[in-house]
This record gives sequence, structure tokens and C-alpha cells, in this order.
Amino acid sequence: MAKRKWLLAGLLVVLFIAGIVARSAFLRTSRPAYTLTSQATQYDPDGTARPLFVETMFVSSSGNWHSVKQYATGARLETFATVGQGVVNRRNDEARLNFLSSYDSPKPLLNEEGFRKSANFLRVDTVLGYPAFIMKAENSPEVEFYCSPVIGGENIKIVHRDATKTVVIEPVSLVFGNPDPSSVTVPTGLPTNYDNFNKVHAQR
Repeated sequence: MAKRKWLLAGLLVVLFIAGIVARSAFLRTSRPAYTLTSQATQYDPDGTARPLFVETMFVSSSGNWHSVKQYATGARLETFATVGQGVVNRRNDEARLNFLSSYDSPKPLLNEEGFRKSANFLRVDTVLGYPAFIMKAENSPEVEFYCSPVIGGENIKIVHRDATKTVVIEPVSLVFGNPDPSSVTVPTGLPTNYDNFNKVHAQR
């Protein structure tokens, strides 16, 4: 169970970093800064709703960001992305950082036209009062990404359906403006572990 939980967390981080939605147009030169708080809920076929986690994303106009996921089980996962340095995470206040990937530059900012022209475009909805362009995941039609130009084309909501459950990650609040610099600063004085990164890349 714990392994599946961390695999889900890792998948969500990868989706945020790399994206699997086709993206092809620039939005503007200024990068939006914001703090987005979302909650993830699993809905079972019998109607039971199970809270999974609450995530707060601190995103700076520099492109640096920090995600804090607090799971219903009590577990905590923090992920930091620093332009030019990479993406690292830290589980349950462990005394090390785990290297996930490089992060040379933020993704391009996207506009409405870019989403509508994509082969993965499905429809338009409104989330927190802002337009969201719903895109299907490539080779995974059960996943839908709600991409919002107001936050640079990032996912403001994700819906994952399968035969046994539906998982919805949806926003609770969105506040614009640069977060406090300390919110996107990687903790100092901790060693960085590359074991998992090296293992994954050695298998490719």
C-alpha cells in the first residue's frame, strides 16, 4: 500500500514536470505566480468518497515551485523544483533530498489557441471561475487534464476514471502573486540522494 502511494505521488510529479498533453503555443512573456491548494478524493462505485491528500503548490514567477502533499494517512511529501538545479523531493521530513530530474527551464506558457489546436483537446469547462481546456492523456483516455491558461497552461484539475474508482484532484483555492521566497527555497544542509534516479535511468 505504501509503495503504491509513493508511486502515485511520483506519477503526479512527473505529470506536472513533463506533462503528457500536447502543447504548442506561447501565452505571454510574464510567468504567472500563484499559490494553488487542491484536494484529491477517490469516489468508489457505491458512492463512498475517500479523501486522499491535500496539496499546496507554491509557484514563483521565476519558474521555481514547491509542492506540499499531506496525505490522509498522515504521510507528507514535499517536492522542490529550482531552475538550473533540478527537482528533488523529501518524504516525511527525512534527513535527505531525493533527486528526481533536471529542470533547466520552465515549460512554455500556453494560450487558448494552442489547446484548441491540439489533437488531445476535448472540451472547455470552468474551474474556480476561469476557463479550463480539457485534454485527454495520450494513450490513456481514462485521464483528463483541465489545463488553465490563467496559471500558464498547468493542470488546475485532473480526473482519472477506471472500472473500480474515480479519482478527482480539484482546486480549493487559487491566490495570485509571488509566494514568500522561503516557500520555494530548497532546505539547506541536507544531502541529495541519487540512487533511485540512477537506477531508473540505468534501466532505460
